[in-house]
Amino acid sequence: MQSNMKNFKKIDELFFNITKKIYKRHDNNFLIILDNWKKIVGDSLSKISLPKKLNKNNTLVVIVNNEYLLDFQYQTETFKSKINALLENTTIYKIKILIKK
Repeated sequence: MQSNMKNFKKIDELFFNITKKIYKRHDNNFLIILDNWKKIVGDSLSKISLPKKLNKNNTLVVIVNNEYLLDFQYQTETFKSKINALLENTTIYKIKILIKK
């Protein structure tokens, strides 16, 4: 029975393999940001924004509804601090905002 258990993969390994295929360049930090987006930006802004990707130069690209652009932009430094605290390092150097029309 024990030898058969070795063939089973842990759920986090399976999740990693699935998400690796979804995100061409696997970036665990991006997945953590995505999973915690509501906690980072708050309930109201999480409904009008979405992280799109994390660039090679550690810029987080976020899509924001046009009418909330200024509200979101005003708080980007706070969001950056929350993300870096969540990731326990200074991974995010900049947040780039794209307008969703």
